[in-house]
Amino acid sequence: MNSDKKWRFVFERLREIQVQSDRLSEATDGLLVAPESPLLDCASRLGCSLLQSLSLIVGDWGENLAWYAYECDYGREPKEAGLKGNMQLIDSHKKLRWLIELVV
Repeated sequence: MNSDKKWRFVFERLREIQVQSDRLSEATDGLLVAPESPLLDCASRLGCSLLQSLSLIVGDWGENLAWYAYECDYGREPKEAGLKGNMQLIDSHKKLRWLIELVV
């Protein structure tokens, strides 16, 4: 699998994880379900495992995919990242790829 196909696969899966995470949030927000409840804990662990698997595929040793998902809310709350003197606002999959390839 060439590099672009690999990245396309990873970002398609990342979008799917985001959609399912959003659906779960919509379904449980009004129910006052505790984050540590079995329902949410199970989904959280599965999402984390999927992100770890995707990270392995692209060599994301800095856990940037998880950072993008959890800290940046899949790009909806972008943050700056990079190397000293080479920082960018990570607000898209293209910039996330740049970040991951920057440190590989």
